[in-house]
Amino acid sequence: MMKDKDLQKYLAGVFAIELNVFVLNKTISHLTRQHNSLARHNKLNIPIRGEPKTSLFNCFIGAGIPSGIIVGLIGLITEWNRANNLIDYIASLIAAVIYAVEGLVVGGLVVGFIVFLILRAVENKRLDEEFKERVERYDAEVKRQNARIAREKAQQKSLVNEISSLKSRLAQAKDSLACAYSYDILAPEYRNIYAVSSIHGYLAKGRTHCLEFNEETGDQGAYNIFENERRLDRIITNTEDIIDRFDQVVQYQQELAVGLQEATRKVDSLCANVNTQLNKINGSVSNMEQCQNVIAYNTECAARELEFMNWMNIWC
Repeated sequence: MMKDKDLQKYLAGVFAIELNVFVLNKTISHLTRQHNSLARHNKLNIPIRGEPKTSLFNCFIGAGIPSGIIVGLIGLITEWNRANNLIDYIASLIAAVIYAVEGLVVGGLVVGFIVFLILRAVENKRLDEEFKERVERYDAEVKRQNARIAREKAQQKSLVNEISSLKSRLAQAKDSLACAYSYDILAPEYRNIYAVSSIHGYLAKGRTHCLEFNEETGDQGAYNIFENERRLDRIITNTEDIIDRFDQVVQYQQELAVGLQEATRKVDSLCANVNTQLNKINGSVSNMEQCQNVIAYNTECAARELEFMNWMNIWC
């Protein structure tokens, strides 16, 4: 059976690996989402030339009505001046109507068609200019998008390398964790980050000096303390809730809350450093280098795990 100090060292080492697994999982998840969000084509609306709206019928009406009115009035005045009796006056009115209809038809067809040709030409010129501007804007957008996609594809390749190295480190951390648990120092139901952190805290604060109840000293043991606090709903087994409710859980799960806060900062730092590295990529794979902060973190964690596992091997 491990002594108090050795047990604390064991729990501290296991807790550190658990936190490392948390950091690696979160970082991999974040970088994977970032990878999947890159090099996506935005839908660009292909420019379409507008259709002219000038109507021949509207030009016919627009030119024919004034022409009909003018011709009709001229005809009415002319015939009216020639009239000598009521019948002549009535005939002049009829003639004026006929003149107006003729003016409407002839004016509408001739003048309206000329107006139509002029307006249609002006409108087509405007539509051509607008279409040319839209095509130029579209071509510029396509060029910008192609440049962005080329750059982001290079960034994706860099992210694949970063994610691959992190996954490799994660697999090693999980192997180390499984190996540490395999010594059967902790009961199977307490081989998780929530129990390990709490039990480590109990021992570090002197609330207990052993895992199980000690009949000789009356020490209730870390397991009993943990189970009692779990029955009182003081143990939260959701890392996101612990991070979000830090002030509420720090009293009973201080080690885990503080550890997860620091781990979250490490995730943010690693992701920020990777993004800084990605921003240096200009669209070619020739200038891609692995993020030095990721390399340093992986190397540091591997060294700590190796030191811990060597100590375990010597102790056992």
